[in-house]
Amino acid sequence: MSTQSDTVDTIITTLLSRITDVMTAPKPSYNINDQEVDWNEYVDMLFRSLDKAYELRAKLAGPVMKSSIMRAM
Repeated sequence: MSTQSDTVDTIITTLLSRITDVMTAPKPSYNINDQEVDWNEYVDMLFRSLDKAYELRAKLAGPVMKSSIMRAM
């Protein structure tokens, strides 16, 4: 059974793959939901989506506990 974290990780992997494809073989425009956008706008949208996915993954992970190592003198 897939967890929310697994789903977010899949989204991140998919976005990273798509960004790699777009950067290595750019096209002048892309069609998103029957709306044509230029390359710059498409790449920007992919990176914004990736940022939001990373934020969501961090929220799902919960608070980060910092620890410090102290040594005796």
